[in-house]
Amino acid sequence: MSNSRIFTFGCSFTEWYWPTWADMICYNNDGYNFGQKGGGITQILHKVANANRKYNFTELDKIIIMLPSLFRLDTTSTDNGETVWVCEGSQFANPEVPKDWMLMQSLNDIIFLKEYLEANELCYWFTAIHDIFDTTFVEYQNLNQQQLDHLQYVSEIINFEYPTMMETLVSIEGQWGSREPLYMHSGSPELHPTILEHYNYANKIEKVNIQKEDILIAHHKMLQLKNVNKMNDWCKENFNIFSTQGYQI
Repeated sequence: MSNSRIFTFGCSFTEWYWPTWADMICYNNDGYNFGQKGGGITQILHKVANANRKYNFTELDKIIIMLPSLFRLDTTSTDNGETVWVCEGSQFANPEVPKDWMLMQSLNDIIFLKEYLEANELCYWFTAIHDIFDTTFVEYQNLNQQQLDHLQYVSEIINFEYPTMMETLVSIEGQWGSREPLYMHSGSPELHPTILEHYNYANKIEKVNIQKEDILIAHHKMLQLKNVNKMNDWCKENFNIFSTQGYQI
């Protein structure tokens, strides 16, 4: 993409212990990956605004946002004088965090995010880890009518320009459990997409400047390792295509 840059935002499906689809499309494409493990939509909203302030987005830039699930809580902390995001993944089962509040904040953050991008006349594309507007998911079974109406409203104003990650991976529509996990972590199946799955997904979005042979070498190495930290160390030493990160943004 001549004279343009790529900026990606999301959760652990965008930034993980091994390179993701976002790292792969950013690699040698003047790209920046601002995904964060465990992140919700609040951190995405703020990171998009702060990244725009720092990098001055133009109409030539490509902004790709992979939306996470709606029941997440993002907070901030200070590390060596820098403000950083603290993201701990789904809080749906946490009795100390009101589910109604998480849901409504996430939905409103999506609205604010869309309006911010359009007000600044920026080129953006939405995708998601799964269809976050699908009311058959167990998290949505006890929603009241007001919540269901708001979920429906947001679903009608947001278009997924790219297929969701779940759509590309599972063998039974809407059932994450129908996918066979290939990597292991401390004796348990590692459910995040593999390097090869990320590569196949990335190619649906953008030209990837990485040879598939290199992807396969890294993929087979991940099959042998049993700890995500060791996987991360190996990738950094032997397959370092991680893009510029921006947790503090």
